[in-house]
Amino acid sequence: MRGSVEAGALALQRVLALEGRDVLSRVELAASELDRFVLAPALAERIGAIREAVFELDTLLDKIERLAHPLRREQGAGQAGVLPVLAALRERIAPALAARGVVLEPTGAWPAREVAVPAAVLERLLVLWLRTAIEALACDGSLEEEGAIVLALEGVDRGDAIRLRLRPRTGLRRARFALERAAQVELDVALAEWQGIAVRGVEDDSEWLGLELPACERSGDV
Repeated sequence: MRGSVEAGALALQRVLALEGRDVLSRVELAASELDRFVLAPALAERIGAIREAVFELDTLLDKIERLAHPLRREQGAGQAGVLPVLAALRERIAPALAARGVVLEPTGAWPAREVAVPAAVLERLLVLWLRTAIEALACDGSLEEEGAIVLALEGVDRGDAIRLRLRPRTGLRRARFALERAAQVELDVALAEWQGIAVRGVEDDSEWLGLELPACERSGDV
C-alpha cells in the first residue's frame, strides 16, 4: 500500500512539474511579445527580469521532475540511444523554446550506437547543455529575417565517443556562444562525471557548441 501511495505521489509530482512548465511557457511568450515593442528602459528591464525568473523557475521545475524518478536518477550504470531520448526531450521543451523563437532540428544521419550513460542521466545532461547553449547564444549582427531561429542538432560517431553539435542554421548572422565562466564550469563538471567533455568550433562564420559522451562498444568488439 505504501509503495503505491509513494508511486502516486511521484507521478503527481511529475505531472505538476509539467503543468508548471506549460504555464511558464505562456509567461515567456507574453514577455517575448512585449519585448518586440520599443519600450522605456525601465519597462525593458522589467521584462528582462521576468524572462530571467522564468528561466530560473524552469530550472527548478526540471529538478523537481527529476526527483520524481529517484530509482532512475540513482542508477549508476546503463546505456541509452541519444536520438530517442532527444526526441522525447524536444517534445517536452518545445513550448518553452517556441516562446523564445527557437526551434531544434535534428539533421543528418545519426549514430546507431548508444552512449554509455543511463537514459535519465543523458536527459539531464542534454537539458543542461541545451539550456547553457541557448542562454549563451549571441550574434555579431542582427536577425537575418523574421521568424524562428533554427538550431541544427547533429550527431557524429567518433569511434570511442558520440559527439553532438548544436549550431545556428537560420535566423542569425555570425552566431557565437558567449558562455559565462560559471555556466561553462557547471557544464564541464556535469559531463566529467560521465567521462564526457564539452567541445566547440566554427563553421561558416558561425560557432557551434557540442558535447562528447563515451560510446558503447560496437557489436563484436572485445
